[in-house]
Order: sequence, then structure tokens, then C-alpha cells
Amino acid sequence: MTRWMKAAAAAVVAALALTLTFVGVASSAPDNSGNQSLRILLTNDDGANRGYIDIVRQKLCAAGHSVTVVAPSGDQSGNSSRFTTARGATIKASTSTFPCGSGTGTQYSLASSFTAGNSGGGTYTYNGPASPADSVKFALGVVFAGNPPDLVVSGANPGQNMSSVVLKSGTVGAALTAAQQGVPAIALSVAFNPADNPAGGFPQAQVAAGALGDWTNRLIAELQANAKGGALLAPGLSLNVNYPTVLTNGTFDPTKVGPAVLTVTGDRDLIPVGYVPVSGSPGTYSVNVSLCGLSSAPQCTAPEVKDADTTAIDEGKISVTPMDGDVTVLPPQSTGLQKVINALNR
Repeated sequence: MTRWMKAAAAAVVAALALTLTFVGVASSAPDNSGNQSLRILLTNDDGANRGYIDIVRQKLCAAGHSVTVVAPSGDQSGNSSRFTTARGATIKASTSTFPCGSGTGTQYSLASSFTAGNSGGGTYTYNGPASPADSVKFALGVVFAGNPPDLVVSGANPGQNMSSVVLKSGTVGAALTAAQQGVPAIALSVAFNPADNPAGGFPQAQVAAGALGDWTNRLIAELQANAKGGALLAPGLSLNVNYPTVLTNGTFDPTKVGPAVLTVTGDRDLIPVGYVPVSGSPGTYSVNVSLCGLSSAPQCTAPEVKDADTTAIDEGKISVTPMDGDVTVLPPQSTGLQKVINALNR
């Protein structure tokens, strides 16, 4: 992202802070602002018919938007921005339709296939879901070729995508992929509440997904009003939204959801991963994945950075983190590495 793009993004973030004061309180009512219908690409990392994507799709359609779904054919969680690059690879798109407002939307479920080399010789063949980044790239290059959508929405994901998870999340990776190609994007996730029956699959989070869908329509309407006919977000900018599952007597309570706040990516290890040797199978390890808050992982109680996304969720607020997808430090001299470079050039 160039300097002028960063300046434009900073201006949009400042305006977004004002926008969030109008959409901060959760509401179950759809948007009735009269803003024009948007052409929206909806994707996720859980699969075209998994996660909470259907809930968000129905909410967007009910608000009058034209929705096209392009998503992996199966679960691709944790795949970040990975995309298929193997020589001879193919993408298979299976299509179906769904009712969308007074019209019909089209869904593309993507699978990929390729053969690649093993490090020890020989080859292996992959036949499985395409990645979230594949889905966005395919959508922009084929489905919306020459006429990109007004907005890309990724999710809603069952489970939070914040702090350390952001770099791994396919939900976020899809949004960043779109933003890097100049299309405004919003990643949506519903944060699990440890008190919400983990063994039962966090059932109240699914209820919260409906409230998030309504809130997303309000966010889009405010972005439209703020854009005044221009792009919804500055070039290269995307939003990572995490919505809390606040409970009253074990049931999701939308009246207890706090305001939306602008946040930064925290530094907690939200999904601790362990590798345990498998008895009787040398060189084989079982992968143990846990969720911060469901175990005694010390990362769960670690102090956070100021305005962290995790802090907002802990307080029952809606976390909105602007992302530019830029991995460049500006100016590069601020890293203190100029002396090292000068020495190498002697």
C-alpha cells in the first residue's frame, strides 16, 4: 500500500470511528435506510454450505442486496491466504441457486485438484476443497470478470478470528485477498463463549450469528452513507469484525451486546496447539488443539495490548479491526537495520 493509500485509509478509519457510533448497539431489525442494493460476493473458509454463511446470506438478501456465493467445497479453516499454485492444477465449480430477496442468487462450490512432488521422491495427488483465497480469486477473475462486486463479505465464521488467529484464519485471508485486489471486504466471526455448552457445539453462537447478520446490514448502510457514492472503504482496506456471544441465563441476549469499537489485533495465543508423541508409532504425533478460555492455558489470562480485539470481546463489545494487509514497515529505516545494510554494502 502506497503512502497516499495509507493516508486515505487513515481518513477512512477516522470516519469509520464515527460510523460505528451509529451502528454500535446490536439490533435485530434489518436495515431500512433506503441505500441502493449492492452486488456482494459472499465467501467463507468452512465450506459453501457450512458455518454461518447461510445465515449471513439470508440477512443480506433480506436487506435487498444481490448476493453471489463463491466458497470452498469443504472445510478450509486455518488456511490463511493460501491459494492453489501447482502446475496442471484444476478448479472445479459446482453451481446451484438460492432465493435472494425477489430474485435468485448463484452459488459456486469450488474444489481443486493437482499432483505435486513429495520431498522424499514420488508424487502425491490432492483432490479436495479449494481455498478461501482460491474462491475470491476465482470469483473476481471468472464470476465477476471485468465488473468486480461492490463488497466482499467473508463468513460468518463459528468462532473468533482475532489476536494470533488472524494470521492463520481463512475467513480473514479471504477478506485480505479481496482487499489486495482493490475490492472492499469485511470478515465476520462470532466469538464463542466458554459458558455456551462447548460439548454441544456452542449453540448460542449460532443465534448470535443472526444478530451479527442484522448488524452487518446496518454497518454496510452506514458505510454507504459515509462513502457518498464512492468506494465503501479506501483502496486496500478491509475490516475484521468479531461479534460477542453474550449470555443471560445461558441464552444469547442481544440487549447485553455492547457498542462497536475500533480495535487492534491482540497478541494472545487463542488456539494453543500441542504435539504429543503417539505411543508405539515413532515419529508420529497427535495434534491437540484447544480454545483459549476452555483450558488453563496461560495465554488466556495474559495482559493485552491497548485497544485489543480480545479485550473488546471480553467486555461484550463488537470488535472492528481495520486491516490494510500491508507487511511493509514504513519508513524501513525505522527498524534500525540501516546500519546492517550499510555494513553489507561495504
